[in-house]
Amino acid sequence: MTATTSAPIPALVTGPRYYRSFASYYIPFRPVDELTYAQTEGAAYSVAYHDAEGRVVSFAKVQLVRPSKDERLIPLAGGRAPGTRVYFAPDGTEPIGYADTADLPAYDVGTVGPSGLSVAVVRIEKRIALHDVYIYRSDGTLRERRTESGGRTAVEVYDRTGARTETPPADDIVVRMPLPPVR
Repeated sequence: MTATTSAPIPALVTGPRYYRSFASYYIPFRPVDELTYAQTEGAAYSVAYHDAEGRVVSFAKVQLVRPSKDERLIPLAGGRAPGTRVYFAPDGTEPIGYADTADLPAYDVGTVGPSGLSVAVVRIEKRIALHDVYIYRSDGTLRERRTESGGRTAVEVYDRTGARTETPPADDIVVRMPLPPVR
């Protein structure tokens, strides 16, 4: 952890926590309907990390995208029940569980064919539609929002009342810490 001042360094960031959505467009985003990673299967979801006080310090909207219509046929040793969904690491040939895709930026998925001996898979990529990082003052008020979207980064600064401002007060004390990557 690194800090920009000698202010106390907060406890480690916790997460990831997965969510179905967020409550509104208030800043910082307020994720709602917490899920396990297994419950994100096949649907877009949000990922949040929190600080020791429970404040959201990182929030991302993840979309599942099929970048190509191309399929890849994989033989299944020993066979599987027709209609079963099967996951693979990208370009892998050994099935993995959906939970094993949590740390992968992409994975292959398909449904076992009628013979039970093969599966036609497609690539699914996890794309970050929006990623916010929030920086708080030592008194807990939001100081800064950094938004990454479409390859661009925007920074918004807030005063102690929560209003956007062009320049932060000189007495700001900010603690910054590295965040883990969004998964």
